[in-house]
Amino acid sequence: MNMKRIYYEYQPGVLLVVPYTSIMGHSESSYMAKRIVDEVKKSAARTVVFDLKNISHMNSSFAMMLLMVKKTLLDMGHDISIVNHSSQVRQVLEMVGLQEHLRTAWFYSL
Repeated sequence: MNMKRIYYEYQPGVLLVVPYTSIMGHSESSYMAKRIVDEVKKSAARTVVFDLKNISHMNSSFAMMLLMVKKTLLDMGHDISIVNHSSQVRQVLEMVGLQEHLRTAWFYSL
């Protein structure tokens, strides 16, 4: 599996997750969900921000990965936000029930 499909940045209380691509199969999406949850556990972050600036379209495997991560993180008591999404990606996220986590902006520095 391509390990360079996701980038993490740590800030006080926040883990920024920046996926490079949404093209993945079911097994890879499960693997990436586990990796993200493991990073959250290591980081001690209370908030996880998914920056989707590199995602121009979203397939069902990527959407399912976000849903798996959302459920796990909310069960663990974390907050999640999804930022920098295209209008097409926003439509998919709304269809799968992630609209309450969509944000128009999040301030961070890279």
